[in-house]
Amino acid sequence: MFRLSILVVFLLLASSMCFAQEGVNEVNYEEIGLKYTIPQGWKGQNFESGVFFTSDVESAVIVVSLVKAEKFAGMKEEMAQPYTQENMELLPVGELIHYGAHGAFMDYEGVFQGNESKACIGSIYKPGNYGITIFATATAEEWTEEIRNSALLIIESVEFSDTE
Repeated sequence: MFRLSILVVFLLLASSMCFAQEGVNEVNYEEIGLKYTIPQGWKGQNFESGVFFTSDVESAVIVVSLVKAEKFAGMKEEMAQPYTQENMELLPVGELIHYGAHGAFMDYEGVFQGNESKACIGSIYKPGNYGITIFATATAEEWTEEIRNSALLIIESVEFSDTE
């Protein structure tokens, strides 16, 4: 599936990341010109290669990772294939949703960490530069449309800007 290398940018950008603070509803990487909205009710925490979001209401996680955008065209085809790794086998469900020339979103069902699960994965890129990949998952019985909508909100809110 996504065999994209993850940038080790989060340590450098940790001081500029804004989330899980009262009244803050976006992550803003001014240094690289990337901004996106945090869904209401979700709180983020840095981890080594991204931001891990949890909700006070939903029993789910959303992981947002910065990735290099070296070959986005191939990524769209990969999204329509089963996603298999250790402790995970997710099969695509439905149609691939395109976000312009540089974004895509797909729903999945299968097994994640030994549990019947549902998930969605979305990616959007700034051509020739970088992008983000969003991975949201929950057990099949705890999955709600609100979890999916939260992941969609992130991908739909992404804004790229030029940096100096």
